[in-house]
Amino acid sequence: MEKVEGGFHKALLMTLENGTEVVAKIPCPNAGLPMLSTASEAAVLEFVVRTHTTIPVPKVLAWSSDSKNPVGAEYIILEKAKGVQLTKFPAYGNLYFRHSIPNLPHVPLDKELDPSSQYCIGPAASLQWADGGRTPEYSSGPWMNLQEFGESLAKRCLCKGFPTVRAAGCRPPSYGTPSSHKSVLESAMNILPAVSSHPNLVKTSTPVLLHPDLHMGNIFTTEESKDTISITGIIDWHSISIAPKFLQARWPVFLEPLDSYTPGLIEKPEPLSGLEEMDAADRAVAKVTYEQNYLAKAYEVCTGAFNTHLHTALLVPSALKEIYIRCGETSVDGIFPLRSCLAELYKYWSDLRFMEPCPIHFTESELSQYEEELAKYEEWNDLQVLVKRALDTDSEGWISPVFDWNEKKNQHVELYQMFAKKMLAENKTIDEIKQMWPFPISS
Repeated sequence: MEKVEGGFHKALLMTLENGTEVVAKIPCPNAGLPMLSTASEAAVLEFVVRTHTTIPVPKVLAWSSDSKNPVGAEYIILEKAKGVQLTKFPAYGNLYFRHSIPNLPHVPLDKELDPSSQYCIGPAASLQWADGGRTPEYSSGPWMNLQEFGESLAKRCLCKGFPTVRAAGCRPPSYGTPSSHKSVLESAMNILPAVSSHPNLVKTSTPVLLHPDLHMGNIFTTEESKDTISITGIIDWHSISIAPKFLQARWPVFLEPLDSYTPGLIEKPEPLSGLEEMDAADRAVAKVTYEQNYLAKAYEVCTGAFNTHLHTALLVPSALKEIYIRCGETSVDGIFPLRSCLAELYKYWSDLRFMEPCPIHFTESELSQYEEELAKYEEWNDLQVLVKRALDTDSEGWISPVFDWNEKKNQHVELYQMFAKKMLAENKTIDEIKQMWPFPISS
């Protein structure tokens, strides 16, 4: 038996008496509601493998979403691993076997899609909807339309109340006040009906099932050789949801563009220039940004050529789709991102071709103030993204076993020292610098 680290599960690689290798997965506390996330992952894998796609995902050999079983925890046992097709679903939520959630709200799949009547769409199972394991006071799905989906995101944050910090460090510049937190979420709920009916969103809001976490550790390929490399397995289908296509359409984690990226099939990334005049830190950032944007452009061009529906959803204006992302993040990131999103909608309401008047209002003074606040937030957020990408890690600081731990620790220290030197030159204090940095730094 061998333990395999994962961000949301503890995985055990086990060898049976006949030599067959299987993987047992047990959810971690940060995996959301374990009963729902386990039941949903089993249904997703079974549905994807046996019914509607040819994607090589591990076969489910056994599973249980009842923590009172002999194991004492929810689990899934899978074959060892050697984007799915966009299918039309009737609602947003998570995919389940019908028998696993008999007493929870659910929507059956169409007979054409599910002739055996085994599956349904039920509540969202991700950590975002778990609310610390407490029974939520808001709808966690399934949702039949885009407006219901968006309003539930805002109501969830209203129910949670004023945001709190879950861990030391990695803190946004400011969360706002309790009253402003409430006010911003109520404004979002006022504008959501109009945004949800916008033609650009209506035509790209089809409920689809897509893998949300395609990083290098979740994709298995054939051994490197002179021949072409092909994908042999995709793992970690935990809490995969059925959501609007415009939210599901995204660059894989390792292909996401950075600042200065211009979407479009003919727009090339700006070439590197002026490196000689930059200090070491800025030069490193410029190189990482250029290389990453070049990869992102290659992915976008291929998507435009071979998956036009996904590419169309990928290019939905951020002013329209951001509200469905930011409404669910105020309890962690504070109000600045959502308030900026609302201000942008108000500012460009006519340009976005809404027919009715904007339901919310901002003064010129407020718009100017929010722009300044957002600039500080974006400076902080850009640093978080850049550091995590450079270290091949996530918000929890998890390092895949394929990387050398000590090497990554040293790289982390070097990156911090470069950043600290730059910030000290701009008269920042050590405490301010550590507060901006995404991970703890030893004194």
